[in-house]
Amino acid sequence: MKASVIIPTFNGGNKIKPLLEALVHQSQNASEVIVVDDGSTEEVEEAVLAFKDRLPMLQFVRQVNQGRAAARNRGASYASGDILIFFDDDVTPEANAIDAHLQFHANH
Repeated sequence: MKASVIIPTFNGGNKIKPLLEALVHQSQNASEVIVVDDGSTEEVEEAVLAFKDRLPMLQFVRQVNQGRAAARNRGASYASGDILIFFDDDVTPEANAIDAHLQFHANH
């Protein structure tokens, strides 16, 4: 079972860094991490792509501002995983968050 992590962001260049750092250190990696920039007026792409070497499955998608729900849906349209995990850009998941999601779905 593969997990896709989808992160909508709007002007979240600074607050997304702890989340991406936490994804680097997960006990179970996601098959892909998709960040959807929802029409930011500040530079988000540079902050996100700074993690590309450490998160090789990282994708960056830009769209005109349509709101978080539309950004989540856009990310989902790019996802190839069996399980979609959505994190807001200001969340810092525990080190076993992806593994816990996958285990739950495997058991239920």
